[in-house]
Amino acid sequence: MKKILSTLGAILLTAAVFAAPSHAQYANEDLIGNGDQYGPPKGTAPHFFTQPLIFPVGDSATISFDGDIDFGGRFGRFHGINIPSLLLKGTLGSTLTTTTSLGWDFGARIEGSGLVSYTFDVPDPLFAEAPLSGVKAYVFADTPTIDLAVGRFDPDALENSGRGTLNRIIDPPETKFSSAVGGRLAGSIGTKQGPWTVTAAADIDNRQYAALQWKRPVRTVTPSIGIEFLRDGNFDLATTPLSFGVQPGTAQLYGTRAGAQLEYGRLTFGASAGLEAFYDGTTMLEVQSMYDVGISNKTGRFIYGVSAQHRRSHQVPVSSTSVLTDMTIALTRGVDLELAYKFRRIDDQALLEPIYEHAALVDMRVKF
Repeated sequence: MKKILSTLGAILLTAAVFAAPSHAQYANEDLIGNGDQYGPPKGTAPHFFTQPLIFPVGDSATISFDGDIDFGGRFGRFHGINIPSLLLKGTLGSTLTTTTSLGWDFGARIEGSGLVSYTFDVPDPLFAEAPLSGVKAYVFADTPTIDLAVGRFDPDALENSGRGTLNRIIDPPETKFSSAVGGRLAGSIGTKQGPWTVTAAADIDNRQYAALQWKRPVRTVTPSIGIEFLRDGNFDLATTPLSFGVQPGTAQLYGTRAGAQLEYGRLTFGASAGLEAFYDGTTMLEVQSMYDVGISNKTGRFIYGVSAQHRRSHQVPVSSTSVLTDMTIALTRGVDLELAYKFRRIDDQALLEPIYEHAALVDMRVKF
């Protein structure tokens, strides 16, 4: 019973993200900082590709369709080896929502995504991710007090980090926890009361997530602070080895991160610090800390920013430092060109010299 309560206590901020159809669409809120207050530039792209398709169903229900298509190229250089590649990915989703006379929303959402990439000068250049592996389907209920979601989905983490000020197009998991709730059968319960938002979630694979956030506009300044906790009872060390090494079996992951963000007009500043501990039931395998900071700005058709992160292992002499720059150009309504560059340095005392990683990305995104 205690474990069930702890799981539910570790199931209250994300369901609100899934509960309303506006959150299921790629819209103004995708802009960093306070960009959603100003709206996207007006343009001439076809309506089908730049606006969500919403149709009435009866007197109190609607069904909407949304999605995006990304295509572009990436050039990577890891420890002196060049790795150029081409990428095509897309997402298509639909949300059915009905509203009661009390203003409560009930509904369901299904979303599928696919990915195809071609990497030059490698033995197996073509990679395709089966659409079924990216399918998310869940039901939700959104009331003025409690928001619920059950199904296959990914609860969102707090975006109080420096990386969260950017558009998350180069290795977004790098500044998140090593494991995440979701992508499998999960449940989430949340509430948003005034400036406070709380969420807890748990999935079928013994992963739990909880987050608390305070965010409140004060005239032209919007400050926010938040903290999140994560536990993964079946962390797969073979899939995600620690410190670039090889670890057999599974472990338990305990993680926490605290962050703060400040928005002033179109300028956004964020910073956070986190800690992850990996435990195999008898021994503390490794403890890692991470610190990041970032700043971004929106002006006219341009969104640009820079962030930096340092991650260190406290059990072995390995650390990494990365810097990421990112710029999005709104070519027209719903059509963005994104440019990004990442530099990463990996220091290991077992090696004679550091390992350097470079990655440059050009990406065109059409969304509706």
